[in-house]
Amino acid sequence: MNFWLKQLFVLLPSFLFAQVTFSEIMYDVSTNENHDEFVEIFNLSETDSIDITGWVFSDSSGHDRILPHRGGTRLAPRRFAVILDGSYFGNSTTYDSIIAPDVLILKVEDNSLGNSGLSNSRGEYLSIVDSLGDTLCTYRYSTGNRPGFSDEKVLLDGPDTAENWQDGLFPGGTPGAENSVSPRRIDPGFSDNAIQLPAVLFEDTSVPVTITVSNFGLDGISGKAYLQLFSDRNNDGKPGRSDLIIYQDSIRLSLPVRQDTQRITIIWDSTEAGLHRLIADLDYKGDERETNNRSIKEISVLVRENTLHINEIKFLTAIDEPEWVEIYNSGEQAVYLSGWAITDQVDTATIDTAAWIYPHQFKVIAADSLDSFFHTADSLVLITKNFPTLNNSEERILLLDPSGGWQEQVPYTESWLEGESGNISLERINAALYAGSAANWGPCVAAAGATPGERNSIWSSLSPRSAKLSVSPNPFSPDGDGFEDRVTISGQLPENSVRIKIQIYDILGRLIRTLHAVHFSGSRFDVVWDGKDGKGVKARMGIYIVFVQALNDRSGSIREMKTSVVLGGAL
Repeated sequence: MNFWLKQLFVLLPSFLFAQVTFSEIMYDVSTNENHDEFVEIFNLSETDSIDITGWVFSDSSGHDRILPHRGGTRLAPRRFAVILDGSYFGNSTTYDSIIAPDVLILKVEDNSLGNSGLSNSRGEYLSIVDSLGDTLCTYRYSTGNRPGFSDEKVLLDGPDTAENWQDGLFPGGTPGAENSVSPRRIDPGFSDNAIQLPAVLFEDTSVPVTITVSNFGLDGISGKAYLQLFSDRNNDGKPGRSDLIIYQDSIRLSLPVRQDTQRITIIWDSTEAGLHRLIADLDYKGDERETNNRSIKEISVLVRENTLHINEIKFLTAIDEPEWVEIYNSGEQAVYLSGWAITDQVDTATIDTAAWIYPHQFKVIAADSLDSFFHTADSLVLITKNFPTLNNSEERILLLDPSGGWQEQVPYTESWLEGESGNISLERINAALYAGSAANWGPCVAAAGATPGERNSIWSSLSPRSAKLSVSPNPFSPDGDGFEDRVTISGQLPENSVRIKIQIYDILGRLIRTLHAVHFSGSRFDVVWDGKDGKGVKARMGIYIVFVQALNDRSGSIREMKTSVVLGGAL
């Protein structure tokens, strides 16, 4: 035999081994386990087709002949072929509209890949052998993928090591198409946590929003891109009239090599209190993969001074009548309600719509519509999921802000209705008075038995000399730099002589420190907190509740007030 011909036969097996590779394994399907497994292979050659005639697929314990189904027996250069269960045809249509018409479709001779299909619990050693018995490619897949998500090779020309295989990103896999985890040439986008903001946010401030753009592609990126950042108020994923557009303009990207990152800082002016679902979208001409061009982050913007109050509670109801809680805005600014919630510490009803409550307006949070029972405008009723089942005998209702901290709580009992009968509501006398006192609540006296969306029937105004409580500076930062290291708690009372008690609670309602247990004061007082807890240790950054009780010995009355303060610091 000719010497060069002998050398060709020696080299041929190793040449084929390097020419074809496994590229995707779907071993744990979410559709039909008996028919929908598949294996994908790829021709690595830039110039040569491969004839699959006589090839055999093996999972080490079972062997199947590979037969053509569509497109013949030759796999073109740099193209995929999909090998399906023999039983797929006639029993399933899962991939009929997914696999492109020009993709070579193969099948195994019997009804399942390997020995009774591919195992979901242990990674099997797969191989393809040609008609001469030479092994063309091998791969042992890993288990643990979510059902319906395949194993995919990242760099098709790279090695079959664990580092070069990843869980696919798309349910159903990418049979016959470029793998979801494989890098494209041009691919700017966002990684996880691409949107970064300060830890604590307050309304009506200017906040820096940092957005990090990454280069996931093989080529460098240089040029203009269009960046958009908006708060998705109606949760439809699209910027619209009801949404808050924070930024939309062209930016210049400079990401010379793969895995480069670039930070873009945007100033969000006049932040609005409430829960915001921020969405950043990136549009770059020539981008070959757009699935990573969106980043989503949910954040809470807090009110500086709470003006929302629990104002009316309907816990006694007729048959089929929904229970509800009314809230009231005592302030002079509208409050964005998304993320606010009512809870009984068991169930939580969170407002998940783009709703506002305007100054001196009432809103009803309910389990269902009130149409059959009251003439309340639909715009004033917010129907929520998981509305608490309110006990008739006693219950503790809390109003939570979007951060999860309580702003008010009402520990009512049936005795607060003062013996009145019928399915009447419990009404608050005045929102400026302490929510936890029975003296500030009473039974509704309106003919309808309740006043949802309207001023309470037992409402009463306060004396002009009402109590006031404030803190300054807010936030403060006890970091020892000599600037805003302490916060001053200031109060003004109608009484001339009272004993005051000042306590600091964290946002979960845990007592952090008692500043004054029994301390006489006149109509005004100023008390300083250095940011330390009762053990002398600096408290953590976050939101704290300042709770003040003022006891008038002469009248025996107790006045209670609270406000919030933010302990900040360097991040």
